[in-house]
Amino acid sequence: MNSKEYLSVLNPQEVALCQAFGEILREEFRNRSTAEKFHESETVKNRIEDVISESFEKHEPENYNDLEFSIYGDDYDNSIEIYIKNHMPYPYEPCIEIRRAIYDLGFDIVYWNFWDGGELDSFGGKKYTEEIRGTEPRRYKVSEGRSSAKLCQAVWNKWGISYPDERFDGAKWIGSKYDCRSLRKCQ
Repeated sequence: MNSKEYLSVLNPQEVALCQAFGEILREEFRNRSTAEKFHESETVKNRIEDVISESFEKHEPENYNDLEFSIYGDDYDNSIEIYIKNHMPYPYEPCIEIRRAIYDLGFDIVYWNFWDGGELDSFGGKKYTEEIRGTEPRRYKVSEGRSSAKLCQAVWNKWGISYPDERFDGAKWIGSKYDCRSLRKCQ
């Protein structure tokens, strides 16, 4: 239950108390030092990393031992970006249980970025050329088909997803352990 749903079942006095308590918490947060906010953010980041690691250990133990990743977030869309640093070849996607555990942390969208095992960038870093955007299937970040509005519309009409890339086999993906469309907040 989100906060709006919770407030909708309270009487006006309870709503006023919740709102007043929220304002007290916001004021306390505003009064914290930068150092305190920094340390709290590190604690939160560690907890998120633990949830990801524990989910892989529980639901994909075959990938857990070699798993290397880093995380970043964007507040404008309440998202998390997970960069998988070890090579996990296509068509690999994290199973729905792992993805659900991350969404359950409160993120609106989860972006997965994959290294294709290929070349490094000019600074010696890995190039993350493949992605999963939210509940969509894995795809190349740059693909010819994604620039065709007609092709994108055809894929949306048939599968209910954005254009993946030429490797996608909807008959195998739809209903598989990778099909995470049920995690969408807006259907």
